[in-house]
Amino acid sequence: MATVDTLPIFPIHELKDSVPQERYNAITHQVAQKLGAILDAVTGSKSLQPQSLASFLSSYLGDVARQVLTQTSTRPGSIYTELLSDPERVIRRCALRLVDLMASQQADLPVALLIDLAVAYCPLNNRSLCGIFDQLLSIAPRASEFESTVIPAFTSALAPKHPDVIELREVAYTLKCLTSCGSRVASLFAQQQSFVRSLAECYQIVLPKLVESLGGIHLQSNREPYELTCVEAKVDLLESYHNIICTLVTAQTLELALQVVFQVFEVSVPSVSNPVPFLNTGLNDDLNRVVGVINLFGDALSADDMRLEVMTAQLAPISSRADLGAHLGALSILPTPVSDTPPPPTCARIDKGKGKSTTSDEALDPELDSLVTQVQEIFPEQDANVVRAALQLPKFNRSAEAIINELAEGNQLPAYIPPEKTAKSVLAERRNVFDEEEMDYSRLRIGKKRFVVEFILVLYWW
Repeated sequence: MATVDTLPIFPIHELKDSVPQERYNAITHQVAQKLGAILDAVTGSKSLQPQSLASFLSSYLGDVARQVLTQTSTRPGSIYTELLSDPERVIRRCALRLVDLMASQQADLPVALLIDLAVAYCPLNNRSLCGIFDQLLSIAPRASEFESTVIPAFTSALAPKHPDVIELREVAYTLKCLTSCGSRVASLFAQQQSFVRSLAECYQIVLPKLVESLGGIHLQSNREPYELTCVEAKVDLLESYHNIICTLVTAQTLELALQVVFQVFEVSVPSVSNPVPFLNTGLNDDLNRVVGVINLFGDALSADDMRLEVMTAQLAPISSRADLGAHLGALSILPTPVSDTPPPPTCARIDKGKGKSTTSDEALDPELDSLVTQVQEIFPEQDANVVRAALQLPKFNRSAEAIINELAEGNQLPAYIPPEKTAKSVLAERRNVFDEEEMDYSRLRIGKKRFVVEFILVLYWW
């Protein structure tokens, strides 16, 4: 039995897939309670002991990250948090809060844990992630470890000898998550010329060749699953590049941003007879189509800076901003076309939602979820549904700060009125061929996974 300030390993999805739902619900409820007790103790006079929770956090974050990466190919466009139960949401919030506290104490957290953290919480908790990474990577030895282990791993992964669609998709998504985690991460990636070259080559050469080897891209109909997966990977790489450049376009790191852009120009784009935009075009050209590369540097450089002229000369011409809508190219196979509005640096995702109904969009609004999380970080006792409903009122106009100020003054938020239930859910139910069969728990797979699950049950089922 774990003590009040410790918890054993907790691969949550592995456990969920291996035990009866009733037992799983009981365990997650107990874990949520223990995490709350730990945070309450830390809020008081007791200091946090990172080593006592390292195994719990590593196993939990690693398992969630694997689940998120799996969803990138099996359920593209879905949001990991949309189907979480209340205890699962509490565990998720508490885990992030614990890592945040450890970062404030400059605890020695494994680099692998940080990568899993980024994948598990991006993009809904980018502000917290930026703070955590900036604090931890401000320590020279840890920044050096990140630079010597993580960046070479990505450099290699972006240049595989035998490219695999799913693996490249997961690598691209992980990179997008990491590059969303603040200026220190972006700078470390940008300083490695070999990484910048691998990023450009993967975008301009590796992925287009992979698509061609699998049968090409079909812009009209009869598409294969690999087409969407490859285009999603390209979008994630484009966003990763956008994150790096936007983060570095400041007075302190402007030269580094320019250096990266010109390094990408040095990677030639293979010539094809009928190039498809966003498939056979260059990384800088595609970024220019979406946000305007010259515009990114226009405010930071003087109008007569020769580097602006050089960039303009090397970029493919775009007749107008409407050109993006007219020439979506490979992006046209995404469920919804990209937005013509440049996304902010901290949330650079090119919009490619599923085009669901208005009711569904409100339920799966990642920006709204992020605002709810911001409020609950300050006032964790507030019900998520109450906060979400209040944010959508004209009085608060989707402002987390306005909600926080209201609560800080001692005022209560308007009561939440649940929507009326309809006869049939708006969202289509995802079913498995074995949904009608009762699971025989005596036949769970024997081996490492089974051993881990039994070990967890011994530790938690008291």
